[in-house]
Amino acid sequence: MRPSIPHLLLLIALATVALAALYPRDAEAFSLPKAPRLERRRGGGGGGRGGGGGGGGGRSSSSGGRSSSTGSTSRSSNAGGFSSSGSGTPKSFGSGSSRSYSGGSSVPYTAGKTSPSGIAPLALGVGALAVIFPGIWLYGAYAYNYPHRARYNRSSNDTIPVICVCQEYSVCGCDENYNETFIEDMYRNATGNGEPKLARISDVNGTRTLVVNGTLENGSTAASGPASGAGRGIEYWSGWWSIIAIVIFMCNM
Repeated sequence: MRPSIPHLLLLIALATVALAALYPRDAEAFSLPKAPRLERRRGGGGGGRGGGGGGGGGRSSSSGGRSSSTGSTSRSSNAGGFSSSGSGTPKSFGSGSSRSYSGGSSVPYTAGKTSPSGIAPLALGVGALAVIFPGIWLYGAYAYNYPHRARYNRSSNDTIPVICVCQEYSVCGCDENYNETFIEDMYRNATGNGEPKLARISDVNGTRTLVVNGTLENGSTAASGPASGAGRGIEYWSGWWSIIAIVIFMCNM
């Protein structure tokens, strides 16, 4: 029999809900509160290279905007993002599916852009950078303040503020990450004698702070995207076929 008006209205409602579920969501449409900020000083020169892996390839602009979802594996690229099999600096910290780069992010991006979770960067001049993370740097850097304190000792529940820094013109791996294994790895790196030195304990505005170098070598990308073209197409069309099946079923009741 032909569907009645109530049946048609129900069908429209079901189709609307299904389409809403299928429509891609912007994972960067939210931001998180920021931790206390460092002294504002614009980034400048410096010499050498950041401890996190590669600094100074292609000098493309690195200020403002969101992180890229597609990347380039070229050794001169600082775009970050994704590639089919990943490239450059590997994700070596944390555990299991939560493995990340030294700065906490699982997706690299251009230093100076907003992190994937929404942390806005703060430009650091040579003086401020030398105080919180002594070393030789090719250029200035950007600081990403974790919005919340991180627990570095499971037995005592001790916590510490975390700041991640990325060298200007480089690929960045900074983002908030409260995975306990990751934080413990970084804290041990800061307080131990291991090399390379990717983290330090520094006094930042009078507060004992874990400072992490999230600089990655240029050309670094994460393996595959959150939804590759083929996979996203399959999911999209499988949703449409579900809607078509509902239509056929309702019309033949």
